Amino acid sequence: MQLQAQVCSKLDIPKTFALTTEEELLESILVDYCYGIFSDNQLLAFAICVLNRETPRNLSSLLPQANCLDYITFDTIQVHEAYRGYGIQQFFLQEAEHLAKRVNAPYILATVAPHNLPSHRNFDKANYQTLRTLNMEGGTYGNAARDLVCKTL
Repeated sequence: MQLQAQVCSKLDIPKTFALTTEEELLESILVDYCYGIFSDNQLLAFAICVLNRETPRNLSSLLPQANCLDYITFDTIQVHEAYRGYGIQQFFLQEAEHLAKRVNAPYILATVAPHNLPSHRNFDKANYQTLRTLNMEGGTYGNAARDLVCKTL
């Protein structure tokens, strides 16, 4: 939560990042996959992948007739500002691919703020396709526009 607060305090556009609530974080620690990069006991980067399960946090709930078992969600990534530009998001996207294969999910979904060009470039490099732009209502999104992106394995 401290890393997230630090990341968000440095954003030029507040709606670039959708906050992960403490409840969501605790849920993911128990049932999803959480990844961290540490140095000298300091958390430098963190990512969550929501497993292929029925939950509103699995973005397959936004796709008509999608089977949640076919999708994992690359839910969040937070990188300390001093460590941006080192390929950490690309590393976590590769880890999401490995995870999807382990749990037999042929698709990975994520959302990206339309103005977040560095993140879009990373998803493009990882061969994600933009499905559509939508307004994410309520919760931590605060009705912000997000591009829904998908990778087919």
